[in-house]
Amino acid sequence: MIDRKQLKFTARGFLAGARPSPWMVVLAAAAVLQILSLLQSSVTNAAKIQSLLLEYYNNPENYEELLSRIMAAQPGVGAWCIDLLLQIMALMVSTGVIIFVIRTVRDGKGSFGNLLDGLPVLLRVIGYEIVTYVFVFLWSLLFVIPGFIAAYRYRQGLYLLLDHPEMGIMDCISASKHMMKGHKGELFVMDLSFFGWFFMQSVLLNCLAMFLPALAATLLVLPLSAFVRAYTEFTYFLYYEALQGIHYDSRIPSADKNDPVGGDF
Repeated sequence: MIDRKQLKFTARGFLAGARPSPWMVVLAAAAVLQILSLLQSSVTNAAKIQSLLLEYYNNPENYEELLSRIMAAQPGVGAWCIDLLLQIMALMVSTGVIIFVIRTVRDGKGSFGNLLDGLPVLLRVIGYEIVTYVFVFLWSLLFVIPGFIAAYRYRQGLYLLLDHPEMGIMDCISASKHMMKGHKGELFVMDLSFFGWFFMQSVLLNCLAMFLPALAATLLVLPLSAFVRAYTEFTYFLYYEALQGIHYDSRIPSADKNDPVGGDF
């Protein structure tokens, strides 16, 4: 049994003691991802189409007119290609965040430049994401629960892919399945232990959205979102290491287990 609270305590130690600040690095990544998301929405006319769909549900008698407007707003092939490119760029930055966490934990040499380090391994990461998506989807066809279990079975695969360039995608999936034997429920409980953070983030976003435009509300919540992502990313990588019998001490002895952000929240 892996000590969840100790892993989270150690993760907070890295957040407070590592340089450059993990929060700042993840905040920079979150800002880039937000820009990419806005570009995707603009290219695909997502906001306009959503508005038209809402108008249709509220006023279904104008079916033909609204349908023609929705069809006219649909993006073309070029727009979908740009959208795909933006999704790939977002995946690269997200992979870079994980690489930053790995470098910071293992040798203290994480940097802002790690956000671009996903580029050399991007094709492998894309291949891994596609294969695991297909596997989880196929298991989900049997019922929801097998798909849910399969998703946990493959949770360590991306770390293995980044950690072992010599391993193929299927090798990483098989190794992840082996590592997660007897630990899927444990990881599920760890996911639940972050619920308070995500709930607070969601409540704050929705409260701000009641008085501000959606974009402004999202930007105001971005610092909190970056902290939560940094916290979870460090904890999950430390869990991956713990599965292999590797443990780390907190980098800052002043981090107190009775700290307001301690425990399972």
